[in-house]
Amino acid sequence: MKYSSKSNIKRQYYLPREVAEMLGREAELIPNAHALVMFPKGASARKVLRSVEVIKHDLENQIAAEEEEKKGKKAEGYVIENIAERLARLEKAMKKWESGHK
Repeated sequence: MKYSSKSNIKRQYYLPREVAEMLGREAELIPNAHALVMFPKGASARKVLRSVEVIKHDLENQIAAEEEEKKGKKAEGYVIENIAERLARLEKAMKKWESGHK
């Protein structure tokens, strides 16, 4: 899932409600040149890394689909299949994460 966010004049960013609820009241960030990882304060590094791996896989699928479209091939079936797989993995990861944060 992809969200957009804007900042105000003080460079404070607004997060969508779903993201803010997932993060809780405090969050930690690890920035890099082109991206950042934001996660609930105190989350285990292993769980954060697993989530990053899911996001990485999704980005790789997006790149593959874009490359297929550039070649003139229809990538729709490929994308839909991978979205279903990703949703199943995300649902499983969220259930696991929620069970560890109750």
